Amino acid sequence: ILSGSNSPITRGPSIKAQREKKIRGRYTWIKFGSEKVHFITSSAQIGIALVDGRYLNHQYCLPNKLFEYVMADLPVLVSNTYELKNFVSSHNIGVSCDFNEIEITKAINKIQSKFDFYKVNLINVRKEFNFNNQKKKLINLYKGLYL
Repeated sequence: ILSGSNSPITRGPSIKAQREKKIRGRYTWIKFGSEKVHFITSSAQIGIALVDGRYLNHQYCLPNKLFEYVMADLPVLVSNTYELKNFVSSHNIGVSCDFNEIEITKAINKIQSKFDFYKVNLINVRKEFNFNNQKKKLINLYKGLYL
């Protein structure tokens, strides 16, 4: 299942892949409201958060989508950018790879081969990065600003 906006930027590459590789019927593009995000996300086997990586802000981003995948208990495949690679490897919850078809395929195969290992590690990461724990940290940070 692929989801996202219906813009040419997000749908264009998948439409091109359908034409070039004749992969019609091998995936589904769906559009749904925000109230269904967790339910739909939880039905997946792997969460994929790829960014181009050419720009500095891509090197240091940790997209909300990554944390949606963690909360949905999904091993993740992320781009080989500085922060994404660091987060995923330090918590052992998935694989980072270069942004090309061959490396993405290898990374998916690696996730499948270590699926149970990543699932176990996701338990602790989910506990650490859930909203209630992060909210406490943020409140304490704000309190520290008003000394």
